[in-house]
Amino acid sequence: MNRIKFNSILSPKEKIIINTSIKSSEFCLSSFLNNQFSIDTTSDKDIISGFERDWSNIPGNAEFLSRPINKKQCAIILYICNELKILVTISAGKTNLTGSATPKGGLILSIINMTEPVTSIDQKNKLVKTTVGTVLENMRNDVINLTNNKFYYPV
Repeated sequence: MNRIKFNSILSPKEKIIINTSIKSSEFCLSSFLNNQFSIDTTSDKDIISGFERDWSNIPGNAEFLSRPINKKQCAIILYICNELKILVTISAGKTNLTGSATPKGGLILSIINMTEPVTSIDQKNKLVKTTVGTVLENMRNDVINLTNNKFYYPV
């Protein structure tokens, strides 16, 4: 049987804070993410509207927009949305022609601010590890630079 191994990104303390907070009648998703975890999140329709269509031009709608900067912030957003049954649409460059970045309500998780560099290169096994949201051209340049032009990643 194949199994996927994983490690929890969120600490037990963070899960307790989240679970306690989301049960409050005063809970506001955008304020909570901004204030508790410094995650850029808004419910401003004027800002969200810029993320409601990709190049397919299929109209969409969403109640929230979050722009995390790292995988920890993504984990927090996804954990909360899962707990609250909030739809999530991931938005990157919005160049899709299929409408896959077009939200049907819920929250848009834009990875536009996730610009972490390549995390490691295993030259022996020819493996590159990088984070979600890495721009392929940036990854290619990192591979070239970190291997002193020995390897490249064709984009």
